[in-house]
Amino acid sequence: MDLNKVIKELKRGYNIEKNLSVYGNALAKSYCNQAMYMLAMNLVSNYDLIEENDCHDAENVRKMFDEVVHVIENVVVDGDFSALGTNISKVTAIRDEIIKKTDAIDEYTYVLQVYEHLLNRAEYRFKDMPETEDIQEFKDQVMIYISGSNQPELINERIKSVMGELPVRLTMTKFLDMINTGSQCYKGVRNDIAEEFFEHLNACARPISPKRLDKDCDVLYKVCEKMLSLDIENLTESEYKEAADELIEAGKYIADNLTAYLRLIEIVNDLLIVMMTVPYVMHFSDDMKKAVAVIKEQISAERKGTFLRPDEDIVGLLSYLTDRQPVYQGEHMMLEDALYVILNDHKKDIDALMFGDLYHVLHTCLQLSSVSVLTKLKDEEAYFTVDQIWLNQMTAKTDRHFEEVLAPMTRPFKRAVIALTFSCMPVIFDRLDDMGEYIVRSIEGCRDLSERAASIDIIKNMMAQS
Repeated sequence: MDLNKVIKELKRGYNIEKNLSVYGNALAKSYCNQAMYMLAMNLVSNYDLIEENDCHDAENVRKMFDEVVHVIENVVVDGDFSALGTNISKVTAIRDEIIKKTDAIDEYTYVLQVYEHLLNRAEYRFKDMPETEDIQEFKDQVMIYISGSNQPELINERIKSVMGELPVRLTMTKFLDMINTGSQCYKGVRNDIAEEFFEHLNACARPISPKRLDKDCDVLYKVCEKMLSLDIENLTESEYKEAADELIEAGKYIADNLTAYLRLIEIVNDLLIVMMTVPYVMHFSDDMKKAVAVIKEQISAERKGTFLRPDEDIVGLLSYLTDRQPVYQGEHMMLEDALYVILNDHKKDIDALMFGDLYHVLHTCLQLSSVSVLTKLKDEEAYFTVDQIWLNQMTAKTDRHFEEVLAPMTRPFKRAVIALTFSCMPVIFDRLDDMGEYIVRSIEGCRDLSERAASIDIIKNMMAQS
């Protein structure tokens, strides 16, 4: 079957009933194939790491993992599809619980990032100041660092990283103008992509309040309580050192717990895709059967308490499947890339021809297989290309959000939030020279010598580690 022809005909409105069926079933099978391989890969890679993990939430993670493995054994290994709906609901509930936990961690991460920024700027109040830096010379060093790559993506990331560490010395009006300028790159893109950007951007400005923190994360709650009690502008040296040490410990706590949940949700997402798409797969391909064999042997080895040797068949099978993936990726990308257009252009046809369940599954799989493994699942929506009117409405809404959140904050906190926002915004400069001018203005405008020295020191360390 020429799937490229099927997609072209659907886009032109030809043979709609036949092509919606052929396309939908082909993409479902492709998702199942890809997810089965990823399930085998992630299970082999993460099984021991999850079971032996000693993070604060380890017991909860292992409990959820055991439930997931039980479903994998029943559905994937034994091929028991009699309770597929129940198992999908059970694993979806586990996924929701993971996201609830990571959302709680994210709230703490945000608060601690703000305080890390503030404490970093306070460091030079309590140690000898370095020699006065020649601002022009420093600017030249930074520009060499930024432009020292032929990859535009890396250049942009370096600009954002530097922007996030420079002293913030600008008015609220200028800051909002910079947000609006950065947002213009989303004109002409699909609305869901732009909406995700604005959601991420708005998350850069949140009220710093204990009311937003989950008290069940008792270790982090105690740290944040202490941070919130600090008088940042009048810190003593002992308060600074104690707070800096606690930030390091909290960072380790967050990293360990978040890593455990991320490992688990990768397996959960793969399993959900397999279970949702398997009803549309007439029979497993040889490669899918090999992936099932890997999964079966991995679980069996873990149950027996044995370890896999590099020369065992399971490792060879996994290596074989990895080498096979390029065979499928081209067709899968072609099918997946067309899904948004087909969902949008043929919504009425999909409903009228009773393909709603199939295309709902495909839309869910699209989200589950996205780069953001923690994405919250949404129902299908109308997709459109962002125009200037829509963009103006979203930037106005974002402006109001930042004004409301920043209004009650003291100046140091406002500057910290703006710096964090710069580190995740699109690059706003048309020319690299404009970035150079911003560096000079930012440092020259900072009259707090300890903050200036800290910012320069942080950026120098960043450049040295690249």
